[in-house]
Amino acid sequence: MKKLLFLLLAPVMLFAATQSTIPIRIVNQESEAEYVIPEKVNGYFQLATKEDLQWFSDTTNHGGNGLNAMLVADIDFGGDHWIPIVAGNGTPTYTGTFNGTGFTISNLVLDTKWLSDYYNIQNSGFVGSLNGTVKKLTLDNITVYSEANGGMGSTNQNVIIEKAVSVGSAVGWLNGGTVDSVTVTGNMSAIGTGVAMGGIVGNAGGGKITNSTSSVTIRSHSDTSTVFIGGIVGYTKKTPTLKNDVWNGEIIENTGKGSSGGIAGYVYNGTVTIENVTFNHDGVESAVGKSCDKCKVSGDVDYGIYKIYTANKKKICEIEGMYKQAVADGVFTVNDQVDSVVFNRKFNPGKYSTISFPFNVEKANVSGARFYKLSDVVKEDGRYIVNIVEETDGLVANRPYIVITDGETISFSGSYTLAKSYPGTNTSVDEKWDLNAIYKYTTGADLGDTRTRTYGFVARDTVIDGVSWASGQFTKVGAKGYIYPFRAFLEYTGPEGGMLAKSANMVAEKAPETLDIRIVETAPEDEHTTAIVPFKLPEQKDFVKVNVEKNRIEIIHGGHRYKTNGKQIK
Repeated sequence: MKKLLFLLLAPVMLFAATQSTIPIRIVNQESEAEYVIPEKVNGYFQLATKEDLQWFSDTTNHGGNGLNAMLVADIDFGGDHWIPIVAGNGTPTYTGTFNGTGFTISNLVLDTKWLSDYYNIQNSGFVGSLNGTVKKLTLDNITVYSEANGGMGSTNQNVIIEKAVSVGSAVGWLNGGTVDSVTVTGNMSAIGTGVAMGGIVGNAGGGKITNSTSSVTIRSHSDTSTVFIGGIVGYTKKTPTLKNDVWNGEIIENTGKGSSGGIAGYVYNGTVTIENVTFNHDGVESAVGKSCDKCKVSGDVDYGIYKIYTANKKKICEIEGMYKQAVADGVFTVNDQVDSVVFNRKFNPGKYSTISFPFNVEKANVSGARFYKLSDVVKEDGRYIVNIVEETDGLVANRPYIVITDGETISFSGSYTLAKSYPGTNTSVDEKWDLNAIYKYTTGADLGDTRTRTYGFVARDTVIDGVSWASGQFTKVGAKGYIYPFRAFLEYTGPEGGMLAKSANMVAEKAPETLDIRIVETAPEDEHTTAIVPFKLPEQKDFVKVNVEKNRIEIIHGGHRYKTNGKQIK
């Protein structure tokens, strides 16, 4: 295998350099090019040229992984390939300090496919593996491309990267140490399986990423790839800390099987501590792309659609019920315990509306509102009526409700656990109507053809195309309608043109423009008029039981038994 730069002379150079501050000229034995060992001042090699950087990279990859260096000038790498400081599989790591002292390295290219001809490419970045310090460094117009596969595995809940290909602009694998005051611009892309790619760090198993800004655009355009992309860090485990960091790149795109977040792509295990970290909500849907059920994100985080912060020694979740930017349906990606909840939304007192929560609520802990669940939809005297029943028990996380408030706000008391939200949580009636919880701002255009059979409550008196609509009216969303997050919409899911049809002999009906609401005392005792308690796919003690004789499927979950129509039978 071909080796680059100074391989035979590295021990001599290190000895000579530590004994003198006088530049020493050496010759690359392969190319016969002449290089100068940088001057060493107060334990730091002074790097001023592209050749100085190349020398330092090669030296740290051949026994000098504890050396210190500092930039003394801006360096243009001219679009040439870069070999990471301490590349490889994580043994050894870089334990020295690289101080950029505010200078810039520009036009550096990191290509793992090219690099694989010379080094193990498991960890790639400006620094491959870090247990030391990288600080006060700007990487401008960096180009990072990864085409490699890591080891993949899985449990019943989580994807595992057994030997991740860790790719970051500044650091591939952060095993410990610190990345501080690093600024990066440019473009990153990856294809392959088991890849962790981050705008600052690819994979963090510890250490700190502080006061750093990534403005890189990151893409993975391969449907077969499994790439975890984060604006700051791609993949985390154990206990890394992120503080005062920013991702403000144009976009993060990931068409494969991995996940993406403006802060982290995948919190695999442990607790990642985040404080004052922000990201461009227009460029990616969520802060954390994916996390394990037992993982935690602690600290102050602005997720856009909600934020978590500490005030008066209490951890507070502030939910933005009027948030209009695009976010993922599963916006709450980490279970998190908070001391109190603030719900920023203005209601129309005495008018019907919809609501959904990312947490369970005891009835005693919510005031200012009455909550109703869907009972059934019937036709009487030519009008379609939605019957609703008041919820007398506690409110279930991610289940949609119809609500009437006494005032313009709803107040919560007590502490809460933010539950992971799952797209498609709904209450169903007669297999033809679904009341769906929604966690993102959605327009009539987003709904497409389904908007002709999707209903929501009018938020305020308005006129659209010459037609007047009253606040609280239950009507089709239509092309010009929209739904804010933490709400719900009623959708007719039966056969096209056969609304409420009981048999093929009935005349097909067009979906009505409006529906009426009626509060009833109790739900009918019919098997088709009961609510589905939201649940994930069966796992562990949950199982599916097929009862052929009674022509039904029963699902055991959380100690309860449900039929496929949602009726709890035990």
